[in-house]
Amino acid sequence: MAWRVSGWSIVMALTMWSMTAANIGNPYLDHTLGVWVFGTLILDSVRMLLLTQPLREFHHISDKVPAHQLPFLRRFFWIMGTTGRGIGWSFEDKHCIRPVDVRHRTRASFVASRLRGIIVLYIVLDITHIYSLCNPVFLSGAPIAEQGYFVKCINFLVYFFTGYASLTIVYDIMAVVAVATNLYQPTLWPSPFGHVKDAYTIRRYWGRVWHQFTRYQLTIFGPHRWRKQHAVHATPPSGSSTHAQNDREPWARSYRRICNAFLCSAFMHTCGDVILQIKIWRNASSAGIDTLALETRIPNVIGFSAPFYLLQPVGILVEDAAMAIGRRLGLKAGTWSYKDANRAAYPALYEGSGRATAMTTVEKITKRYFGVDLAPPLSSWLAG
Repeated sequence: MAWRVSGWSIVMALTMWSMTAANIGNPYLDHTLGVWVFGTLILDSVRMLLLTQPLREFHHISDKVPAHQLPFLRRFFWIMGTTGRGIGWSFEDKHCIRPVDVRHRTRASFVASRLRGIIVLYIVLDITHIYSLCNPVFLSGAPIAEQGYFVKCINFLVYFFTGYASLTIVYDIMAVVAVATNLYQPTLWPSPFGHVKDAYTIRRYWGRVWHQFTRYQLTIFGPHRWRKQHAVHATPPSGSSTHAQNDREPWARSYRRICNAFLCSAFMHTCGDVILQIKIWRNASSAGIDTLALETRIPNVIGFSAPFYLLQPVGILVEDAAMAIGRRLGLKAGTWSYKDANRAAYPALYEGSGRATAMTTVEKITKRYFGVDLAPPLSSWLAG
């Protein structure tokens, strides 16, 4: 254990030094570097060196012998192959990862489908880039919520899609190269994010759609469902990611995992804040400002990102409470259709079977004052 702590200390020292030297020049990219590189690196070092014994606890579908029996160089490349989603590894959380479509599991069809996706995403990303260049809010650095409600919604969508499309394009390019060169099977490169239709709750948005690359880093402090799992299957289970878990865990255990995950997420984004803060200090020093003087007012952005992620478990708790109340009232779980919303708004219309046994207000007025029954001709026209 002493050797592992010493190794972790060295990794942390090198990481801290690298964070002070990191400077891309673009605040957005600097923050992204802090989150996705340094944040995940710190959590991975804790996971690999302090909390687990990867060579004995992790297993890959291609393993012929236990990893700890491999030569040093092969062990090195073996551990470098682990990913945040654990595709093909014993800690893969299959029920949250959307498997590759059966139509795209041959190399040719997989490469063709991903290339089409890259082209479409690039075109849409270029359009959003034009919008960003033409919108003074994006150019001035002002809050993107500063404009009217409708434009504010568009700004949030553009901001979200920029990150989504950029990560997806990079991931898909690597997937095309890996599959086309016969290094990996297509089934080992599922979509980097979940399906948008699964994001109809806060819990499902984070768990099934967005938090895919960092699933394992965000759950390193447990409780763990994968810790004692020693076997994986080469092909992910068929079906969409909307399938429910057969082994539903207790309420308290689930919320412990959620709280721990968002604590780790807040920490990762705080690493991005640290990168920006170092840049602010560097710019102030280059301008001749004494950053240590008490009268100097330099903005502090460390921790600025954390409250958003720390409040997510509260939102999930409120959401789950609302859904529990809905189930007690007879509503079924799942995505809502127009009929579901209409049933909730006008329950009298859906008493009994078949078409509604009660008339709407418009039907009552037209039949009472004009003697016209709207339902039969309208039903006949729609059926035809």
